[in-house]
Amino acid sequence: MANKKHILINASTAATGGGLLVATDIIKAICKNIDWQITLICPPINVYRKLIVEASKLYVPSLLLKAYSRWILDYFWLKNTINKLSPDMVVSLGNLPAVCEATQIMFNDNAFVSEKEIKGFGLTLKELLAHSIRKKIFIARLSYVDFLVVQTDYEKQKFIQNYLNLPPIHVLPPLFPEHLLHAGATVPGIGTNIQHGVRLGCISYVYGHKNLEILIAVLNLAQKKKFQLQILFTLAPEKKWLTRSLKKKLKPLIASGYAVNLGKIRPTQIKAILSQLDGLILPSLNESYSLNYIEALCLGKRLLVSDRQFSRSICGNNAVYFNPLDAHDILNKIYATFATGNIQNNNNMTVEEILPVSSTEDLYSFLNSKMV
Repeated sequence: MANKKHILINASTAATGGGLLVATDIIKAICKNIDWQITLICPPINVYRKLIVEASKLYVPSLLLKAYSRWILDYFWLKNTINKLSPDMVVSLGNLPAVCEATQIMFNDNAFVSEKEIKGFGLTLKELLAHSIRKKIFIARLSYVDFLVVQTDYEKQKFIQNYLNLPPIHVLPPLFPEHLLHAGATVPGIGTNIQHGVRLGCISYVYGHKNLEILIAVLNLAQKKKFQLQILFTLAPEKKWLTRSLKKKLKPLIASGYAVNLGKIRPTQIKAILSQLDGLILPSLNESYSLNYIEALCLGKRLLVSDRQFSRSICGNNAVYFNPLDAHDILNKIYATFATGNIQNNNNMTVEEILPVSSTEDLYSFLNSKMV
């Protein structure tokens, strides 16, 4: 043990959204390396409690995860814990770097911190305020970061164009998602497709920048034009106003068969869901790198995404692009895509040949090269 390098994984705030999947895949990969001693700092939630890894787990006290006590977590509890353990390297996952003197690598998957302005992405007022505060704190804490890791070259260029005095930036795409390596779990309530129609999925959490509201307009337009289209949503039973609003608007579309809401799903169910779809549709207005890209193309499904630079930089010629603010354009692209009945995509290619994806060896090589 004494000869092993000690890596402390700071996942203290990596608790929700697609970023949690990315974070847990990185954690599992790091913990498989027998040459390192691992300490994992994480929230006391089921995802981490059930995580079976070779690591010493330290759970953040629940009280410190409240908005009003986060400063205590960041500047006292986490800082003191890291100093006490004195690791050779801190790997930070989540929204913010740690305040520490140890060598720190920050894995960033928040597309908003690299933006010069964060208006115009469909954010609610609450989300806009949260992202604005988070962005200011993130930039201020970059002085504690020795190496910043981003998922795409496009993200790297945004940082370079918008900020000065940055740490070295390394591009490392997400690891291939572990939940796609295993047989998919069954999904109750998925229903059946409308006859001779197109069935798409929108596997997404509800945030303003996800722009899910436009799909309501697309489905209403499809119904008006008598175009047989069905979209599956995964709107969880959350208390957020935005989620409640979308559910209310979906009710008549669900009744008419144009929409299905599966509610909250597990990552292990995604393969089963995709197996019953013709493709995935993602009308997001901003992303760093969506795992949905990998999930769709891995199973040979069509991928329809927003015509934005972030998506083009990742998907290239492997997606159908639409104007995410124009329901007519979206419906026209759906119709044109499936008019020939050819619903498969890139069947003779692996995901690694289609999209930028990192291997475990890429991750190990990078971390070893930065180890003090």
